[in-house]
Order: sequence, then structure tokens, then C-alpha cells
Amino acid sequence: MYSKNFEPVLNQVAATLKMNPTWLYNVIALESAWNPNAYNKSGAVGLIQFMPKTLKDYGLLSAQLSAKIPTGTVPEAIKQEVRTEFLARYPDVISQLEGPVLKYFKRYRDYPTEQSVYMTVFYPAYRSASLDTVFASSVQAQNPGIKTVGDYVAKVQSRARTNDMIAKVTSPISLAFLAAIGIAGYYLMQRS
Repeated sequence: MYSKNFEPVLNQVAATLKMNPTWLYNVIALESAWNPNAYNKSGAVGLIQFMPKTLKDYGLLSAQLSAKIPTGTVPEAIKQEVRTEFLARYPDVISQLEGPVLKYFKRYRDYPTEQSVYMTVFYPAYRSASLDTVFASSVQAQNPGIKTVGDYVAKVQSRARTNDMIAKVTSPISLAFLAAIGIAGYYLMQRS
């Protein structure tokens, strides 16, 4: 879950990368909902869902564990070792932003568009591809509903709009209003 406490670090990382911080915020919100422990069955872990081979390539794992990661399919036991080690090294949002997230994005500079940020996380080869570029069937199979570059960009943007709406609804004034409506509704139900 995102906290305003992360904002200075998010802004600093974005400034270092010469990137719009909102775009970085959005892609992390979609990929992990700002949960540094996020993990999925493919073995992806962390804020931007690092794959085991990516962590190995970036030197973010021990040499011993990196040596266990094969070029083909990564066995489940190795995925779990990667998850454990990664989270031991980078246990929270701040350590992931300042460490692996920053290191990962530094490799792909520049970030002139939302797409360049979003695709750096999802499919770097398509950072500047047209929005109607179709992903390989294997990518589509692992990501239902994502057929084109535009589909992924739209998904990130949609999540960002949803997060904005939730933030507005969960503001203290909105919560007080919703509570008042709930109390009034309860009162009316009791009278009938």
C-alpha cells in the first residue's frame, strides 16, 4: 500500500532517472500495488515484479544463488530461494526504490513518454513500439487481456484512475460523509 512517506524517495528516484514520478508511481501500483513482498507464480517479486533471471543479470542476487538460475525454465524451488533472498536484501518499499528499481531503470534511459516507463517494466523491447504492436502469444498467454502495447499502457492508466478515485473516496471528509450516509440509512431502515 502506498504511503505519503514514500513520496520523497519516489520523487528522488524519478528525478535521478529524469522521469515523471507519476508514471513510476502508476507502473508500481499496477505491478505490485506498492507491496514490496508481491510475488506471482512466474517467480516475479517486488515492486516492479523482477523475474529471477533479471535479478541475476543485474547482480541483485548472491553469486551462489545466481549460479543456480538456469537459462531455461526456473524450477519452483529456485524461484522460492530467489524470493527469500531478494526480500531479505530489499525488505521494504524504500530499499527497493533506492536499490533494484533505480538500478533497473538506469539501464534503459530515457523516459520521454508514459509508454517508455511502463514498457521498461513489462516488455523493454517495445519501449518505443507503436501502441498497436502485438505481443507474442506466449506473452499474451501469461497476461490475459494484454494483446498489444496499447492494452498494457491502458491497463496502467486505468489502474492509476482507479487509485485516484479511491484516494478521493477515502479522504477523511469523504469517509465522514459516507459514515453519515450509513448512519442515516440505518436510521431510516429502523423506522420502517
